[in-house]
Amino acid sequence: MIEPFIGEMVAEIRRREIDVVIIDPFVSTHEAQENDNGAMQRVAAAWTRVADEANCNIELVHHVAKNQGEVTADSARGGGAFKDKVRSMRVFNVMTKEEAEKAGVENHRSYFRVDFGKVNMIASGNSQWRRFVSVPLNNGRGLVRTGDEIGVVEAWHWPSRDAVALRAAEERASLIADVPEETLAGLKSRLDASDFKASDQANNWAGKLVGEFFDLDVQDKDSKRKVKAMLAAWIDAGELEIVQIQDAYRRVSPHVEPAAAPRN
Repeated sequence: MIEPFIGEMVAEIRRREIDVVIIDPFVSTHEAQENDNGAMQRVAAAWTRVADEANCNIELVHHVAKNQGEVTADSARGGGAFKDKVRSMRVFNVMTKEEAEKAGVENHRSYFRVDFGKVNMIASGNSQWRRFVSVPLNNGRGLVRTGDEIGVVEAWHWPSRDAVALRAAEERASLIADVPEETLAGLKSRLDASDFKASDQANNWAGKLVGEFFDLDVQDKDSKRKVKAMLAAWIDAGELEIVQIQDAYRRVSPHVEPAAAPRN
């Protein structure tokens, strides 16, 4: 940032009585090398000066390095001078597929988490969640009644543990709802005739037998997840149960067996 520009910006912010200035992207406001900590320190100091002299908040939107996993304060592009200079920093992470499954949402990319990567002035707290929604402008005519839509961000709250558990149980139950009684009886007969372990790491995992019955390849991640959910659903329903069995080497491990009497 050059000197005349700083002065002009401060004057304009004061004239308009602006409280918050958002710069997106931050990289467009300077020509310094992002890996040059000395240069980036001077750029950040210039923005600090604008905030002080204009008596306003300056929010700089800075990108992260590509191919990042979980984004943290250290994910910002370039050296560490930018992170060290700012008063506070927020980092955004898109909801993962695994989180979406737990929360029961369809499009995980519509949700993102906000965390404080660096906090100097406020108390740290839990993550905040947001989601993108489309809002109709109702400016259409004729066949297009709602007209254009605009994307906005709104607060979203993670479901409670009880709600997540209930939804998971309902989804498990739906997987076995249409299984014929004779098929389940055949599965229980095979489980009763031999020892099948509850651990999916075991060679004689009960899930492999379920996969055989329902033509599901447990080597496939999605199929394996479905098989585990089906076993859990039959356990929930009281058709199967986990029992501790001692093998020939006196090692006790959990096995899956038909329940003595299904619960109503």
